Amino acid sequence: MKIVAESGLDGLTMARLADEVGASIGSTYRYFPGKAELVAALQAEAVARFASHLQDALVAPGAPTERVARAHLAYLTFADAAPEVFALIDASLSEPRRVLDDAAAAAVEASLEPVLAVCAATIDDAVAAGALRPGDAVVRTHALWAALHGVSHFRKRDGRTAVSSSRLAEEVVGTMLAGWGLDGPS
Repeated sequence: MKIVAESGLDGLTMARLADEVGASIGSTYRYFPGKAELVAALQAEAVARFASHLQDALVAPGAPTERVARAHLAYLTFADAAPEVFALIDASLSEPRRVLDDAAAAAVEASLEPVLAVCAATIDDAVAAGALRPGDAVVRTHALWAALHGVSHFRKRDGRTAVSSSRLAEEVVGTMLAGWGLDGPS
């Protein structure tokens, strides 16, 4: 994860990994047959760590739409809590090329599904409480994640512009919730 945080996915090679951990290149292949499997394992670990962060974000009670906001904003607060792990998630989401083969990508998706289900459940709960209009919670979760992923790229501008990334994130979430039936931002 440290290598990805420093150099992106392209900087992660089996040779660099071996050098970083003080092992021979051959020994790294004992654990990971190739880079795709290594990246998949790192992504699954990153998702597991994010899942824990998400659960912590949802411990406190709150109005249904507050829980929706907290669940989805956890993606950005994770950037502060675990920057190297967040960098791996960010790199995998930002990379326009397919990095993993189908089998490795399916394994990562399987680890991500429960996390997305938790986020979608907060939306379903808000709908059940009458705070949001009915709609596809999975699509809404992906829409919020996509928007907040974009906001995460604005973090590098914090302190240089009049609009902070945290303010932008609040606006994005509030606007989306308003579009789904909430009266005003959360």
